[in-house]
Amino acid sequence: MAENSTQNQDKFVLRFPHGMRERIKAEAANNNRSMNAEIIQAMTLHLDSADYNREMDEARKNWVPLQDDEEAGMDVGFLPATKRDLDATIKKIEELIDNKLKEFK
Repeated sequence: MAENSTQNQDKFVLRFPHGMRERIKAEAANNNRSMNAEIIQAMTLHLDSADYNREMDEARKNWVPLQDDEEAGMDVGFLPATKRDLDATIKKIEELIDNKLKEFK
């Protein structure tokens, strides 16, 4: 028997509030998934988000407070948390440098 067969997977009976089954069914159809796959996807996204939030909360405990830079026009109260935050901060710094260089020309 295969390792991933239905017989070897955990089963859990779940009661939905009124109307939720229909919502799940519609969303599953929109995503070309079974209702089971839609529920697993939703739970995975929720749990991944919860893990991320816990990791970020833990990381924030170690962030170093910085002084605000009013001239820069950005709040630098704490170090950026994500690559997107870092990229945005780098872009803002590059813009500030370019503007300062233009002042000297």
